[in-house]
Amino acid sequence: MLKNITLITQILLVAIALWIWEVGRPAWKQFNFALNNLQTSIPTPGYYFAGNANKTCEVITQPDPSKISHCEDGVRIAHKKLLITCDPGRPEWNPILGVMVDPSNTGALWIYDYENDKTLQPVESVGFPAARAFHPLGVDVIPATATEPAYAFVANLDIKASVVDIFTISGKAPYKAVYNQTLSHPFVHAPNSIAAISPTQLYVSIDHRFTARMPKWIAKLSFFETFHQAPLGWVTYVEILPSGRVEYSTAANFINFANGLVLSRDGKELVVASSSTSILLFYDRDSATNKLTLREKLRVPFPPDNLQYDSSGNLILSGNPHIPQMMEFAYGIRPYSPSWIIQISQRKPYPKGTVLPPDDLAAPFVKTSDRLPPHPKYEFTTVYYSDGSQYPTTSTGIIDGQELVAMSLLGQGILHCKPGPLDE
Repeated sequence: MLKNITLITQILLVAIALWIWEVGRPAWKQFNFALNNLQTSIPTPGYYFAGNANKTCEVITQPDPSKISHCEDGVRIAHKKLLITCDPGRPEWNPILGVMVDPSNTGALWIYDYENDKTLQPVESVGFPAARAFHPLGVDVIPATATEPAYAFVANLDIKASVVDIFTISGKAPYKAVYNQTLSHPFVHAPNSIAAISPTQLYVSIDHRFTARMPKWIAKLSFFETFHQAPLGWVTYVEILPSGRVEYSTAANFINFANGLVLSRDGKELVVASSSTSILLFYDRDSATNKLTLREKLRVPFPPDNLQYDSSGNLILSGNPHIPQMMEFAYGIRPYSPSWIIQISQRKPYPKGTVLPPDDLAAPFVKTSDRLPPHPKYEFTTVYYSDGSQYPTTSTGIIDGQELVAMSLLGQGILHCKPGPLDE
């Protein structure tokens, strides 16, 4: 009996040690980044891999800077045309962080035609219930076809509950978002990011099991879940049946702060960002059943936010490399907070036994300690990197060739960088 108790104790100690190691690594990374930043500053205002950021990057805030802020997410809706979510009321209404002061300053959808325009174009909401509030977060679309309009799926931090709203989007200006329906269910009670499969099928990342909307004593667990990295987030699969009935099921479970997610173009892979552990989770997807099977995990050099694929099939990851500074920026203590966008590509084949050189040597990092050791399968390349004075808290990066359009969790406007000479 005593031997069994000793064995159980040993197993528990090993499990606790592994949990502390898993939790501690990203926390130490943030602490180490802070120490480095005291000694050497990040490039000011930033680094852009295809040009001089001072000359080729521009922050777009028109036609209304007061409304084009806190633009969390964006997605391609047509050729060189993006659908973007902006929520200027987020400082007063952000249930994810427990801020629920005033929901009246609502957000909107915008179109950015980056081939022809220098400003964003508003998307008029048609038929959205007047008694509700629109605070958009993550978005994904099913592009228009010859017979069907574009469908937009938007995570909305509404007044009474966080939900997913579905719209059809007109293809030409003046743009309109015609309200279709709302997905509201315990399986999507804290939606963050969306990966649409079809007009009636989608995956939704659920960032928290406990939220600030719950009774006070339960709501406190949301803070614990976030900062103690409890693996309580998940991914929900949603299907709208021909009858109109909606079915919800858990597609992936036990994810620490499930944030951005993206479906590969062939539909065979879903990647999910775990923000609190600085890990990407790669799932194989069965297109016949929509079942997800975890294939591998990839540690990344900062807490990941949203994910996109570029035209070459590389994964584009955006996020905030220093969470303490981001929180200080959110509460008005700092004037800005750093940004980081990286490209993750498949590493080219190499002879067995080759010692891989460090990745990303062109990017002027704070110190080499901010680089992860070379991964045998994936290669990291910095696309954009800044102290935040040019553009803070990047949350989404969309790459078209070498052209970048980025969004910000807490900043104003969107960032547009065009290729140009690096030494201008």
